[in-house]
Amino acid sequence: MNFVSNPFQQFLKFLIFIPVLLLLMGKSASAENHFRVESLPRVVKQGEVCLISIVGPPSLKSIYVEFQGVRFPLAFSEQNGTYEGLIGIDMDTRPGKYEVKVIMTEGGSGTYLGVFSLRVEEVDFGIQKLTLPSAMVDLDMKTLERVDKEEKKLNSLFRVFRDERLWRGAFIRPVEGDLSVSFGLGRIINGQRRSPHTGVDLRAEEGAPILACNNGIVVLVEELFFSGKSVILDHGWGFYSM
Repeated sequence: MNFVSNPFQQFLKFLIFIPVLLLLMGKSASAENHFRVESLPRVVKQGEVCLISIVGPPSLKSIYVEFQGVRFPLAFSEQNGTYEGLIGIDMDTRPGKYEVKVIMTEGGSGTYLGVFSLRVEEVDFGIQKLTLPSAMVDLDMKTLERVDKEEKKLNSLFRVFRDERLWRGAFIRPVEGDLSVSFGLGRIINGQRRSPHTGVDLRAEEGAPILACNNGIVVLVEELFFSGKSVILDHGWGFYSM
């Protein structure tokens, strides 16, 4: 069974102990405004998730951060009185220090721009060598068309951003089985380098119940070529589990 990794849980534990406060100044045509930005953690590893929290006026029309050319929307948290959201760090992001742009618009009052830094550290994910039947590796045209269609469908699904945060507390394992294949493992199949493993594999007996790892809305139930029978949950703020 293949499940999307949820590294966000560890960052919630850090929230009380290592708050990192940065001062971000935004300017509009009318006045100078100060925004406090919190990045947890400030140093993030390849393939992990970073929580962004910004204190600013609740009247903002929209707010998002931009990392490596990708926009990550933020949502207003009534509970904390802050704008919060998640940045996903791709596994192949080069290690180094990056600038993250914060872009905010306020109805009729102008646009605020700011930048804060985020450091990405390298991870040795390891390599796995597999030998599989050629029909599972060198796909025929009909199968390639199916894979392409499913990939576009998933990409479109994951671009949907739900303002509401649906998850509560820590995430749980969907099954209690041992970890058999870890996240990010590079794969060489039949001597060819293939896409790395983007989930975690947990052992379970056939027929064992599979639990939702947290509160969410089921947005897809379908038999997919690579992942088989799949259920995808939207936990809000662009956070999904599969």
